[in-house]
Amino acid sequence: HSVGGGFNATLYWAMIADTADFSEWKFKVRTTGIVFSATTCSQKIGMGIGGAVAGMMLTSFGYVAGALQTAQANQGILLLVSLIPAAGFLIVAALFRAYGLTEDMCATIRGDLAARRSDPA
Repeated sequence: HSVGGGFNATLYWAMIADTADFSEWKFKVRTTGIVFSATTCSQKIGMGIGGAVAGMMLTSFGYVAGALQTAQANQGILLLVSLIPAAGFLIVAALFRAYGLTEDMCATIRGDLAARRSDPA
């Protein structure tokens, strides 16, 4: 794992928490448990699909376990650990631009939720 991976994991879970707060703020129903469990379930499904796709791609490149790999298999492995993940990161970076919760908006949401929770009515 890497320093970049640690940064991504921290950012990811902070965004999930902000999204749970936004949902409570907007719909006036606290669904934090559902948000986090749906996220965890999605991660597990994604890891399963990712493992299957990686295996299929290795097979398509001619990878044979325990054998001296062909040039085609080596090129495929190189793609799987370089350009393909880089393309995925670029797609995710583009999607991050659509994330609408700014720090100011999150501060407002946290303040409103604190006021709402402290009101006994």
